[in-house]
Amino acid sequence: MIKDAADFIAQEKLGPDALDPKLDFQAFKTAVASVKRNAKSVLMDQQIIAGIGNNFSDDILFQARINPSVRMDELSASALERLFLTMRKVLEAAIVSGAGSEEFVTRMPKGSLLPERKKGGRCPRCGSLLKMFKLGGRTAYCCPNCQNC
Repeated sequence: MIKDAADFIAQEKLGPDALDPKLDFQAFKTAVASVKRNAKSVLMDQQIIAGIGNNFSDDILFQARINPSVRMDELSASALERLFLTMRKVLEAAIVSGAGSEEFVTRMPKGSLLPERKKGGRCPRCGSLLKMFKLGGRTAYCCPNCQNC
C-alpha cells in the first residue's frame, strides 16, 4: 500500500515533474540528451520526465518547431534548450487555461496545436494540413512545413 506521494513516485520510478522548479535546463539536458529514441516518446516517458502526455507532447514539439520523429540525442544544445523552455511555457499555459476541464483546449493561447489536433486539422502558424501518423504506438500530429515531418 502506498502511503504518500513520495512512495508512489519511488514505486513507479517516475522522473521529475516537468514543472518542478528543481528541474532546470541542465537537469533536463542530463535526463534526455543521450536517449536514442524519438523526441515525442522521450517527452512522454514518465520515468524520464513525468507529467507529459500524448496531446501535450505534440503541442510542445510544434511550438518548439521540432519534428516528433527526430532522435533526442540528435538535437543540438540550442534545440534542447528551446524544447525545455517551450515545455514549461506550454504546460503553464495549459494550467492557466484549466487543463483537465472539458473546454480547456478552446482556452489555450492562440497558436496552440491542441484545437487542431484532429483529422483535417490545420497548422495554426502556416495553415498547412497537419500530418497524422503513428509514432511509438501513439498518434502524432505535426506540421510538415513548420516541423519538417
